[in-house]
Amino acid sequence: MGENELMVNIPYSRLEVLLDTETRSEVLKTMVMKNDYVSNEKIADILGFKLPPYKRDKDPKEVV
Repeated sequence: MGENELMVNIPYSRLEVLLDTETRSEVLKTMVMKNDYVSNEKIADILGFKLPPYKRDKDPKEVV
């Protein structure tokens, strides 16, 4: 290896998680670039987690 190279060992299970995260972020980036409205819940779902109730989007009918 040259002096400006770095080698890192990543366990396969961790690599799977990293690749999955990368795929999810690409899906989200594509949606944003297409100017689609993306709700907080949808973003959380794409990224693989659930929002607590107080962070969820309000129903537009409820907003005055």
